[in-house]
Amino acid sequence: MQETDLFLPLKQFYEQLGYSVEGEVKDCDVLVKAGEDFLAVELKKDLNLKVILQAVNRQKLFDLVYIAVPMQKIKPKSRNYLDKLHLLRRLGIGLLLVHTVTGEVVCVQQPVEAERGRVMAAAKKKRAAVIAEFEQRLLKNNTGGAVRKPITTAYREQCYRLAYLLKDGPRTPAELAETGLVSKRVSAILNANFYGWFEKEKRGVYRLSPLGREVLKTEKKTVAALMKQASLENGCGL
Repeated sequence: MQETDLFLPLKQFYEQLGYSVEGEVKDCDVLVKAGEDFLAVELKKDLNLKVILQAVNRQKLFDLVYIAVPMQKIKPKSRNYLDKLHLLRRLGIGLLLVHTVTGEVVCVQQPVEAERGRVMAAAKKKRAAVIAEFEQRLLKNNTGGAVRKPITTAYREQCYRLAYLLKDGPRTPAELAETGLVSKRVSAILNANFYGWFEKEKRGVYRLSPLGREVLKTEKKTVAALMKQASLENGCGL
């Protein structure tokens, strides 16, 4: 299969829409005239970084730029493909899939300039969550790029702190809140008991479970460092 195999189906696709199509115009693989507007299409046998960079360069000349690749080479549900599709969306580059046997052309993504703004808006909550996670962590002891290594999340830190405060005996969420913690969040963590470190002694009263006591022993250094940092933060709450 050659890149040239993509041209004829694309030419027929655009001509059926009433557009004029020309191949190899200067550095553009395909140039399409639609009314008074032009759009450029870069042809490639695979959706790779090279063709993405080529498309970015074409954006210096035309507002509307597409990449066209063989439909047969695409695995729609693969992580690799979805990541590249997201990248194209961020860059404002369109994507066309061309079946070189049947001649079918499918526009997967339009090169809309406003798309980048919509993506950022859609990711606003996720961005806020990531920032909040960063800000709420006290230890900052995780190594970037680490694989198969437990991550000390802000939630886990909060559980450590509650376990430490319950080590000397049962307490209520209100009593724990007197130490500077947020009562509502304390109640939610104790009720969820995600790690199994807590037990309900009676209504509204919680104690440390055997597993919780074991964690305080096995992760003694981490808990000690956390409580020291929490103290330095002037008793910042959960």
